[in-house]
Amino acid sequence: MGILICTYLSIHHAKSAAHFSRLAARIDNSDCLTSRSEIGTHVGASILSAVAFLEATINELFAEAEKDANNWLGNISEKSKRLIKTLSEIEAVDRSSILDKYDIFLVSAGFEPISRGSAESQNAKALISLRNNITHYKASWLDSGSKDLMRKGSSYQGDYWVNLNRLVFGKDHNGKPHKWDQKEYAQWACKTSFEFVEAIFKIIGSKSNIDHVKSDLLLS
Repeated sequence: MGILICTYLSIHHAKSAAHFSRLAARIDNSDCLTSRSEIGTHVGASILSAVAFLEATINELFAEAEKDANNWLGNISEKSKRLIKTLSEIEAVDRSSILDKYDIFLVSAGFEPISRGSAESQNAKALISLRNNITHYKASWLDSGSKDLMRKGSSYQGDYWVNLNRLVFGKDHNGKPHKWDQKEYAQWACKTSFEFVEAIFKIIGSKSNIDHVKSDLLLS
């Protein structure tokens, strides 16, 4: 007789994202280099953890098709579960983008995917893009200054930061610094990832994987 112990790393990532966001929020905004550096450290960790949470969750949803230990897929037919399991074993699916994997999962489960024009998808797409730019950083990405001196690929050559600040700060985005290492970015990253995942679980008619740890995910 054997036993199987399943570990759900998504919850760890969610708690980490919230933890680092709270740490950033406790530091006073100032022009002090030490404070700015410390805030940036926590914000960066929160952003990376928030996207790791998104990716871990969809991987766990695919895995649940084989052993639905949490009854996350209780409203999904056995036929659809078999399809989900089969798709999870295809390398092209495994290598798909995070949002594409959520689409594949929902369609194979018999549901419509979240509209890419929805607020949840727009924010999630922007968050993943920001994570990618930080993780796969290229030196020219943060070039700023005179337009004729900035190298190709600078995020300051277009409206990248204006559009991102609009998502993070809403109607109060005007006049905000065009940079990611602000405590509000950590709060936005957490809110974005948590709300996207909860929207997915709502579609499949199940309590989310973070429903039981919401008290650990408070941002203040």
